[in-house]
Formats: sequence, structure tokens, C-alpha cells
Amino acid sequence: ILWFHVLSVEDPQRTQVVTVPVVPINEPSELRAIAITPETVELRLRGRDSALSQVETGRIRMEANLRNAKVGDNDVPLRVTGVPLNLAVVPGYPTTAKVGMDTVITRARPVNESVRGVPARGFVIERVSVEPNEISVRGATSAVRDVARAVAVVDVSGINQSAPFEVRAEARDNRNVTVMGVELDPQIVTVTVQVRELNVKYVPVR
Repeated sequence: ILWFHVLSVEDPQRTQVVTVPVVPINEPSELRAIAITPETVELRLRGRDSALSQVETGRIRMEANLRNAKVGDNDVPLRVTGVPLNLAVVPGYPTTAKVGMDTVITRARPVNESVRGVPARGFVIERVSVEPNEISVRGATSAVRDVARAVAVVDVSGINQSAPFEVRAEARDNRNVTVMGVELDPQIVTVTVQVRELNVKYVPVR
């Protein structure tokens, strides 16, 4: 009795609220999750103060099992993972989520270069080329259809000689806004920038 009394005083039981993400698992290879409701869930963890102070909330998540999901909206079960054994999850959290699924497709899109910055003094950009000039875009149908092109942004600030640059391409729509949730193949493209020195003579100012 004395031991439990001391334990309750020195290391009392308490409840802590944490917000964890809803993570899809067992996603069919031919389908892609495009919307999850809710995206996060609040969990109430119950346990000793010492255990709650040491918990790594980043490892706790809510898994949405998509094993039997189909195209369209699906009600899928949720399962809590990553909770330490010395803590308990208080009931009352959502046990299902609504997940929108779309078919995965692959389409070819052109690659455009985008130059940022200016070369060194006395030099101008003569030519810019990108290789390859076409890449594959893979993802949910709705996302891939939004992709108008891939853009490779290269910074030429201060360069004074022609050189190739290894650049990560980004998927963009018609408004030049980045499209998320798609995969590019290849992800890295080569942008070759050719510069030319101007016929300039520098003289002192008196």
C-alpha cells in the first residue's frame, strides 16, 4: 500500500493528447490515394508521467488499410501503431477513414529549362539545352492530367564558362504551379549552359 501511494505521488497517472497522421498502407499497385479524411487524428494516451515524458510521438501513427480499396471513395479501417506498451490509448478516437482512390497512369511530358540568375560580368548566355527533353510522369490520373510539363531550374549566377548542371525536375501545371503526388522518371536531368564572353574592354574612371 505504501509503495503504490509513493508511486502515485512521485509518478502519477495522467492523460496526454497527441495529434498523429493517418498513413495509408497496403496500397494496391494500380491505385493511388488522392484524398484522406481525416488526415490527422487526436489520440489520448494514458500512463505514468515518466512514460509520457519519454514517448516519441513521431513514431505513433494511424494506419489506413487500403488492401480492399477500389476506385472512388472507400471507408477503410484505422489502426493505431507505435504506442509503447506502458501506455494505453483511451477509446473515443475514429476507427474508420474515408479514402478517395484513383487509377495510376503514366504519361510522357516535355522538359523545359528555367534559368535563374545572371552570369559573371562580361559574359552572356548563348544557349541552354536540356537532356532528356521528355520524361515519364506517373501517378493518380487526376494528378498526371494536371501536369503540363516538367521544369528544370538552373542557377547560372556568376558562371564564366560553359558547363552542364545536374538538376532535379519539377512537375508543373499550365499556371506553372508545382503538381504534387506524381513521380518523374528520370528525376534528374542535365541542363547544359553555354556562355560567351563579350567583346568588352574595362577602363578606369578618373
